Amino acid sequence: MSGELEDSADLEDVLNSDDADVAASDKEQALSEKARAAIGMDARRRVELKLEEARLRRQAEAYDLDDGFD
Repeated sequence: MSGELEDSADLEDVLNSDDADVAASDKEQALSEKARAAIGMDARRRVELKLEEARLRRQAEAYDLDDGFD
């Protein structure tokens, strides 16, 4: 009986390569890639908004009428 328990302790050291575990790992990796893509798209959108805001600010400065009349 003690021999069986010793053998079962070795099972923890064995790599698990079941198809279900591999599929779960692939899903986790795909989700993390999707999450990174979503974060990247969000970051790009924020940068584009800041650039657009700066462009509009520069255009508005050209039409600022308060500068010459004080």
